[in-house]
Order: sequence, then structure tokens, then C-alpha cells
Amino acid sequence: MIKILRDTVHNFIVLNLPKDELILRLIDTPEFQRLRRIRQLGLSSITYHGAEHSRFPHCLGAMHVATKMIEHLQRQFAGTYPITDRDALLVRVSALLHDLGHGPFSHVLEEFFSTSLGGAAHEHWTRELIINQDTAVNQILRSYDQELPRDVYDLIKGVYSKDGKNYLCQIVSSQLDADRMDFLMRDPLLAGVKYGTFDLERIIYTLWLAHHKASESIVIAVLEKGLHAVEQYVLARHFMYQQVMLHKATRGFEKLLQSMLRRARKLHLHQQLAFVPRNLAPFFDKDTRPPGLDDFLRLDDSDILYATKMWRHEKDEILSDLATRLITRKLLKGIVVVGGRKEDPVKQFSEIAERSKAHLGGERADYYFYIDYASDQPYKYTPYVYTAEEEEGPHTRILVWKSNPEGCVDIHEMSKAVQSIAETIYKRVIYCPREDQEQIINIIKAVGASVVSR
Repeated sequence: MIKILRDTVHNFIVLNLPKDELILRLIDTPEFQRLRRIRQLGLSSITYHGAEHSRFPHCLGAMHVATKMIEHLQRQFAGTYPITDRDALLVRVSALLHDLGHGPFSHVLEEFFSTSLGGAAHEHWTRELIINQDTAVNQILRSYDQELPRDVYDLIKGVYSKDGKNYLCQIVSSQLDADRMDFLMRDPLLAGVKYGTFDLERIIYTLWLAHHKASESIVIAVLEKGLHAVEQYVLARHFMYQQVMLHKATRGFEKLLQSMLRRARKLHLHQQLAFVPRNLAPFFDKDTRPPGLDDFLRLDDSDILYATKMWRHEKDEILSDLATRLITRKLLKGIVVVGGRKEDPVKQFSEIAERSKAHLGGERADYYFYIDYASDQPYKYTPYVYTAEEEEGPHTRILVWKSNPEGCVDIHEMSKAVQSIAETIYKRVIYCPREDQEQIINIIKAVGASVVSR
């Protein structure tokens, strides 16, 4: 018996029953179903109106790609590096659950909620949802295998190493993993941009298990004939981050949402907030216990949207205005001051901030002026020098297998295309109200910086 899930990107995601009964049961848990109410691209729909999809289909897609990757390796290396059915199930379940701990609007509110939780980010909640024995996810995993919850979490974290099979982590957490392959196809398609084109099947069918001399370990590499497909993939990631994830309108909208929540929490702590959504209250209160797992599971995008609608009617003018701006898409103006590959002088931007906030004055400066320090490194490359303390080993990189004495070679050493985009790209955008734009531009120029666009 088979269960077919129709998917926008992959068409058919097939579950074979009873073999895949565990995966189907995990999909039906409240913890996984919650991902339907967490947007994959946060607030990107404000810029790309089609980007309304959730984490739910992405996690299913990541599991589907991981299935194809592990089954290919299982067939290809049955005699030399045996991959058991449990190994394959572990990889598939880990890919399915890798985003379980994301909060409202995914990464957008990570900083706000981690501050509320004493530093706990989505990785913390992913761990709790898998390891905590009170969750349905944990109970289902333990009903299959008592060690499965810990193994799943270790694989997601990238530290799984049973039987020397650390290479399984690459399928779920690396620079060439099932997570990225799915979102680099799904996100551009639903956002309506054309940057996610790469040959997925070619990459999968050129995956190879190889001995990595420098680390004395088995790694997943790509055969040399798959190089161009991987170049496509790395370039797709580069363009997606520059054009979608780091779009200045989207980033400005995210700053507005963060400001609104900061203002609401401040008013609440001073007992000046008339309406506090029940599900948000544990994240606003400082004098009560820290928010727990149940508090986190109750919270999703709909709570933030409902609060925003209600806060339009608050007496506090700043909170009311911020909420109204979010509802009516009245964005702050984004001024790109410095773009490119050179780091900006800290002193210069500190002076811009100081003068601009003096111009805006008072609390207005705290909630209506931001400098966004965005950066991205399309491919992270570090020369192969290993120490016992090193965190980034070969499993985080993209390796190409050459059938000669060289063996595994980092793609950065073979590809001019990857070399051209391997450095960190910095993007500095200053946000302010439209009516203050010209004064802020004059301040920027006065300190010797130049305006790239506005």
C-alpha cells in the first residue's frame, strides 16, 4: 500500500506502507502539523506576493530529497560501505524534523524570542521537541527505537558518528544537503523568481562515498562529472539570498515587526498595554517562570498577526502606528549606503546612527531608525587545516571526487564560478520614515559615506 502526497515541487512524494508508517505517524503529530502555521520565508510575501508557503511542505520536500540521496548511496555502495535500513530511516526522519523548532515567521523573530528565553533559539526548541519525552514526536520515535530520538537530534546537529557513519550528517546538515536543495527549488518557484534552477537529479546520481585523506574519514563527495550541476546549485543559493532573503523591503518590514513587539513588551512591563494575547504573554513577562515547551508550541504566525490587528487600536501612538504600518504596508524607506565585498568602518556607521537618532529625537529614534547589517557568504571555504578543536570539517563543505591521487578536492579549488562568489558579501541599509529621508541622506553624506540607492 502506498500513500501519495501531491507536492508543488516534486509532484509525488510517495510513502510505502507499512514500511513508512513511522514517518506518516510523525507527520500527523501536533508538533509537525504546527509547521503549517509557520511561514517558510517569514515576511517575504510583502515583496513577493506568492511567497505564502509554510515550513510544512518544505520539511516534506527535504525528507523526499533525503530519501533519494540515501537510497542512491545505499544501492551504489551496498558492497563497500553498507548503509542499513535503519541508517536510511534515520536520515529520512532527521530531514523531516530538521525545522521542527522554528517560531513565528521562521527566522524573523528569532532574536526577539531568544531574548525572551534567555538565549534559546530554534535549535533549542528542535532539541526539546525531539528529546523531551512528553512530546508526541519523542514518544513515536521511542516506540520504534529507544535510541532514535537522540540519534535524530545528533544527526540534525551534525555530530552523529555511530559505526563511523558521520557522513550521514551531510545529507541533512551541510552545504550540499536535502534542506537546501528543497528550499532552493521551492522558495523561488513560489516567490515567482527564476533563480532556483539546478539539476537536482544530476547531483543526486553523481553522489559518491569516498575516503578523505586529510581527515581519515568517509565523506559524501560529488563525481567530477557532476561539477556543473553543483555550480548551478551554489549560484542558485547566491542569487536567492541576494534577491529574496536579503531584499531591502522585506528586511525593513522585519525590522518594523521586531520594533512593534519590543514596544508592546515594554508597555506590558509598565502595565500600559491594554491587550496581551494569551499565547504571547509568557514571552512578555519577566517576573514569571521562563516560557516552557507548551508555551512555545501554542505560538505561531496567527498569534502575531492577531496581536498586530488589535494593537492598531492601542492608546500608545508609537505601538498603534507601528501596527498600522504593518497592516497597511506603510514601509520605512531603505537607503543602501554601502554594498559589495568590503567591510564598512564601524566608526562611520556609529556616527551616522548617533546623528540620525539625534535628528529623530526621543523614543521615535528607538523605533523608527535602524541600520541593517546584512551579510552572506554563498560558499564557506576554509583551507584543510584540521585541529582537534575545529568545528568545521570536511562534512560541511562540498567535495569533488577525482579518480586520481588527489582524491577529494574542495569545489572552491576546481570551480572558477564558486571562487567568484566565495567571499562574504556585505549589505548595509539604513531605514527611516519617508518624511525624514532627505535629512538622513544629508547626514550620511556629511560623515563621508555614499548612498548607493534609495
